[in-house]
Amino acid sequence: MTSSPRPQLELRLAFERIVGYDEIEFFKIFVSKAGVPDYFDVITRPMHWSLIDAKKARPTRILGDQRL
Repeated sequence: MTSSPRPQLELRLAFERIVGYDEIEFFKIFVSKAGVPDYFDVITRPMHWSLIDAKKARPTRILGDQRL
């Protein structure tokens, strides 16, 4: 039995819509420690769109982020 591709398509469309709201592109690239030295003192698990997109493919990786 194969699963329907519909949930994956819906997730992809929702993700693209959410990314579209990031007009200032806050999460487009990973924050550089050289550019913002104290960023990682405050943000212990930084995210950017590419990393979030990769995690969508493996839902078990998302569970740890949901427990924050």
